[in-house]
Amino acid sequence: MLAAGADVICIAEAATALEAIDRSAFEAFVLPYINEMTDYFRDTLDVQSIVQFCGDVSKFGDAISNISAAAIGIDSVANVKTVKSLVGCKAIMGNIGAELLTNGEPNAVFRAGMQSLIDGVDILAPSCYVSLKTPITNARSLIRAVMRSDPPAPCC
Repeated sequence: MLAAGADVICIAEAATALEAIDRSAFEAFVLPYINEMTDYFRDTLDVQSIVQFCGDVSKFGDAISNISAAAIGIDSVANVKTVKSLVGCKAIMGNIGAELLTNGEPNAVFRAGMQSLIDGVDILAPSCYVSLKTPITNARSLIRAVMRSDPPAPCC
């Protein structure tokens, strides 16, 4: 990915969506391995990383502040303000629902994007994935939200 020009590595962490993963399991079985990867990317490859979580990461409390990635991607079910209060100075990415992005009306996608920015998302992005069936008008609605935010979010 880096040889092809990637500026950042995104790690998808889907296991945290499972109800069986509570804070103690997260700290014992997920966090050390996430940090091993993100530390390697940063220290060996000189590239920052984002860890994308499925589900509501706020159930792990302030343990998510111990993630060594530069940013945390959150699912649409996570409350942006709650997560921001738990992660310290890490950037938050997300949290536009993939279903809304794929099947919603462009204005609904725009409103969701604006709300995420108002709530404090630093990087406006889909929460999990972008379906190949996503209408380009819906993707452009997120760009419109970024351009309309006050102050305008940096685009580059």
